[in-house]
Amino acid sequence: MIRICAAVALILLVTAPAYYLGRNSNNLTVHQHIHEIEVPLGSRTKTTLPDGTVVWLNAGSRMTYTSDFPVRNRDVSLVGEGYFEVIH
Repeated sequence: MIRICAAVALILLVTAPAYYLGRNSNNLTVHQHIHEIEVPLGSRTKTTLPDGTVVWLNAGSRMTYTSDFPVRNRDVSLVGEGYFEVIH
């Protein structure tokens, strides 16, 4: 009888976390990639963001954005100088 109880307890200890994680799988965080554009000193660059916005970056500037850029929001991080032709 003790062996049966121990076996049942062991099965519950092993399967309960797997059931819980499977049930809450829609709460897991999606990993995002960060895209970075860095302009060397003495030059400028023009790039187009995934939503069609055109960005001109001046020398020594750096811009970053995440891979879900056009899906959730259109946030970018800019260090330096940039000119944006934003698509509505």
